[in-house]
Amino acid sequence: MTHRIEIRAVSKSYGPRPILTKYSLEVGEGECVTLCGPSGIGKTTLLRLIAGLELPDAGEVRIHLDGLEHTPPLLDGAVGMVFQDLALWPHMRAARHLDFVLRGRGLSRAQRRQRAASLLSTVDLSALARSFPHQMSGGEQQRLAFARAMATAPRILLLDEPFSNLDVTLRGRLVEGLRRLQREQSLTIVIATHDPEEVSALTGRIEYVANPS
Repeated sequence: MTHRIEIRAVSKSYGPRPILTKYSLEVGEGECVTLCGPSGIGKTTLLRLIAGLELPDAGEVRIHLDGLEHTPPLLDGAVGMVFQDLALWPHMRAARHLDFVLRGRGLSRAQRRQRAASLLSTVDLSALARSFPHQMSGGEQQRLAFARAMATAPRILLLDEPFSNLDVTLRGRLVEGLRRLQREQSLTIVIATHDPEEVSALTGRIEYVANPS
């Protein structure tokens, strides 16, 4: 299996508190891996290291794309992330969220509109295209965060507690959509969750993140 993500003996601390100590992980192309463990164990930190939002204190993270090895962050839209707190932009309407991340992709305005409309339809938010985040329910905000993460057709998708605000029906539809993308596009997915049952229909491998020794 070709490795898409390699985490090599990574350590990370916040002040005097160690979060990760010489942690290693390999994720293959098109694989879905779930990181499990209680809050504060380092799951979110691992996602942020892969995305390049944090730098390790020691060790390294490598991303393999098209036969080339990269060090995060990747600036071409190859990595998408749904944050636990969603990190939506309060001053932007739903459609504007998607248009904003599509700028710089070489798409015309009409193409951006078409792509945004397609994504909003996929997550059942077409009727809320002109709504601001504060006008949406928690589940609607979460679906918008999904759409934004998928806007650039990423090769790697990072999900931090992704289904916590979704009912069973919507969760099932999103999981099936992700499974389809995984098959069709060899999408590599890394999920951080405290509840592996929540993503059991999607995940291929579970990794338990332990306290630093």
